[in-house]
Amino acid sequence: MKNAITILTVSLCFWSHVHAQESANSKGTWSASIGWEGGIYYNDVETNLYGADSSYTDTAGAVFVPVHLEYYINNRLSAGIKMKFGRYIEDNANEENSARVFDITIAYHLLQKPKGDLYIQMALGGSNLQMERNAFPSFDGEWGGGHFGLGAGYRQYFGDHVGLYTSFGYNSYGLNQKSLNTEGIEIDPEDASWDMKLRGYEFSLGLIVKW
Repeated sequence: MKNAITILTVSLCFWSHVHAQESANSKGTWSASIGWEGGIYYNDVETNLYGADSSYTDTAGAVFVPVHLEYYINNRLSAGIKMKFGRYIEDNANEENSARVFDITIAYHLLQKPKGDLYIQMALGGSNLQMERNAFPSFDGEWGGGHFGLGAGYRQYFGDHVGLYTSFGYNSYGLNQKSLNTEGIEIDPEDASWDMKLRGYEFSLGLIVKW
């Protein structure tokens, strides 16, 4: 019985050592990624025009270029900074917009193989939207607020350093009116406000490098 326990203990220690050696990441590893991201959302819009409230829900789409820098605290936990640059898809040729997102990320790596990494990730930060309409009535404005994201992803490395990643997750953006100008006249937020909350799903695919 003692011999069996000894063999089992040694076997478990050996398995743990081998598993750690086979991990795709280890403490002190850095990674950087860039890719393409697409999203589709429900957009809850709330407006107030001289005391008259109105609300409705429509759909919106977006495309982003995400850039992510990440540090591995150990082979299971990593933290990083993520920035996204892009735009919301407009069906009006007279309107233009640009969107930016800045996040702090925390990831837990569930299953790691020598060249593979399955993980879940949470993102918390802020978002900014600038929008402009050139046709009458023309306007330009800025919106901003918080961002929350929760999703899962997989990374496949083709060597010691370079690989591809894909991820899918739920995201929520709060976009509250910061400024609004119509026909060159600044609108007082107490007279008119236009706030949005987007919630939906995003899919991303890109290139990742680690060292």
